[in-house]
Amino acid sequence: MKRRLIPALLALLLLLSCAPVSAAPQYCYDFALGNISELDYNGELFIGIRNQKLTTSTDFQNWTLRRDLPDVERCYWLGETCVAFGPGVTLTSSDGVHFTQMENNLPAAPVISSLCAGGRILAHVYDGEAIYGTFSTTDGIHWERIEDIPDGADMFYMNGQFVVCSGGYKRGIYISDDGVHFTRYELPGTDLYPNLCYYAGAYHIRLDPLYQLRSEDLLTWTRELCSDSNYYQMGSDSVFYENGDLLLAYTASGECLRYEDGFFVEIDSPLPYGGSYSYRLTEYGLLASLRDKNFFLADFETVTASHSRYFVYSLYYQDGYFHVIEGPLPFALVPSRFSRSKDGIHWEQIDTPVEKPSGMEASNGTHSLVSDYRTDQNSPLTGTLTYPDGETARVAYEPVYGDFIEAQGDPVSGLFLLKDDRSPDCYVSPDGITRYPCAYGVLGNGRILYRDENNVISIESADTLLPLITPSIRVKLNGEFLSFMTPPVVQNGSTLIPVRFLFERAGAKVSWDAGVTTIAYGGHAISFTENSTTATVDGLPLEMPLPAQLINGKTLVPLRFLSEHLGFAVDYDEAQHTALVTT
Repeated sequence: MKRRLIPALLALLLLLSCAPVSAAPQYCYDFALGNISELDYNGELFIGIRNQKLTTSTDFQNWTLRRDLPDVERCYWLGETCVAFGPGVTLTSSDGVHFTQMENNLPAAPVISSLCAGGRILAHVYDGEAIYGTFSTTDGIHWERIEDIPDGADMFYMNGQFVVCSGGYKRGIYISDDGVHFTRYELPGTDLYPNLCYYAGAYHIRLDPLYQLRSEDLLTWTRELCSDSNYYQMGSDSVFYENGDLLLAYTASGECLRYEDGFFVEIDSPLPYGGSYSYRLTEYGLLASLRDKNFFLADFETVTASHSRYFVYSLYYQDGYFHVIEGPLPFALVPSRFSRSKDGIHWEQIDTPVEKPSGMEASNGTHSLVSDYRTDQNSPLTGTLTYPDGETARVAYEPVYGDFIEAQGDPVSGLFLLKDDRSPDCYVSPDGITRYPCAYGVLGNGRILYRDENNVISIESADTLLPLITPSIRVKLNGEFLSFMTPPVVQNGSTLIPVRFLFERAGAKVSWDAGVTTIAYGGHAISFTENSTTATVDGLPLEMPLPAQLINGKTLVPLRFLSEHLGFAVDYDEAQHTALVTT
């Protein structure tokens, strides 16, 4: 991620109004604010680096410098673990306050650039002379040198893959699923500084103000005409909206582009041009924020409401109204204010705020889901399902980022939309349990705004989408459904489940060291590695029916084998397609 020097005002706007891309707190906003840089944010705590020392704040104004900790250079959230590192030393923390210090094998050289995405950190180091290379890690402690890529080239995470793009040394595009093993593809053209991005189901390379190259497979490229002058800017700071034949894009500068006949044409934008916009895309419309102004576009084409001087911290729905919590400009001695609206267009300021709900209630037409407020940040989110016959079931959600699960329902489609309070990621669910990370929002009336694994956005009907997201199997632990970020799968008659959430929820300790995962519970210990069927059970080698596998960034393991060797009981409810685990 390239460092961007931006004013404090824009920095705070980006931090508070931009809904970050990956589940779990994996986003680091890499900028300088005064002499505080490498700033990360986990929803409650700001963590920065000042003169290589960690510093923290809960209000973005008063900072505590951690002089008791060693020097570090970068800070990221890997899942729910804060990782700060520099050459030879790594600090880890589950709360951003209490850190454990460990040695790492990162070479003794400054970190020139880094990228955190997909549960992994990539760091390029260079001391100006001999030490020069790019290294990869999943924990910030054990670093592996990435071979056969152009060190120092631009690093990206797009289309669910790690991408290194170089127009000079070792010219080419290098793609990796795991962030370690890269495949090289030819980079067409002669530009030394190619602008590479991924959207609308294809890779794009900007050649000049008039032409671009487009490829869906990185092998075959076509040359296309682009009439706009800011095409190459579209990326993580832009937002796309598709409705039938209409595809609009808003760029970071506020331009509005319409996709026509294979390329984007700039059209009149309802947003003032200039500055650096951040966007929040909801099923109600588009919220665009610029410095001290917020614009609401209910139809994505017309500004239907605007607010000045305040930033939108939170948007929620309760008692027939949309409620907005707005905060003051940075360092202004002005309290937050509260506004509400029936339609998302006409807003009124209210003196006495409605208390934000501790949970969200929704119905998909057959049963309802009420989520609980999460008071213990170390525990998973929970909720209660109520069925038409009055029966209830408890659900524990694998933690993502915020305080509670927001639940929205669409009775026409029969689907729930699950999302985190402070995360942009949405999950379509047919049952309130199984989560599929593929949607921006349920639009209602059986129409779902859908994003597939290639980040291609389309609007699908429930009739076509529902069969694709019906769970193959669900899991109950001690009578409580588990909602995994990566759903369990069935292979060759065996159920594979994500290892960490289930076993830690059961009270086991799950650890990882040098590629070996170990689960300890009740005097038993099982160790295994990915892609191997051999496991060590209480010191003895045993064969698993299937190897441990990495799927969507999660390690999945055979449920029955590991559970029974740890002393758990496993049974199956065939009628409900549910695995029953009892400790």
